[in-house]
Amino acid sequence: MPLNLDRRDRRLLVICGSIFVLSALLAVFLSPSQSGAQFATSYSSASHGAKATYLLLRESGYRAERWTKPPAEIGDPQNTLLILADPSDVPTQADRVALKKFLNAGGELLLAR
Repeated sequence: MPLNLDRRDRRLLVICGSIFVLSALLAVFLSPSQSGAQFATSYSSASHGAKATYLLLRESGYRAERWTKPPAEIGDPQNTLLILADPSDVPTQADRVALKKFLNAGGELLLAR
């Protein structure tokens, strides 16, 4: 069954269809890419990040700090909770020994993946 549209209706349909296709293409090509590696970091407020948790701990009165040094450099393990969230590297033997020493001295470890 053919559509009986006059010339103005066809022109309006073509214009609206073109705008729709152009908008869809712009949305596809200009949207942020999700292909990048996503790491759980306390600097990221994205869904995979832990910035909200870090800020909540600080605002709740806990002494929270971002640790970027090797585990062997952790100070007094008493009353210390070390959170390893989605580690990107496999721990070395020295790191394993340091973490074991940390735990044996009374430190606590939370592993999150």
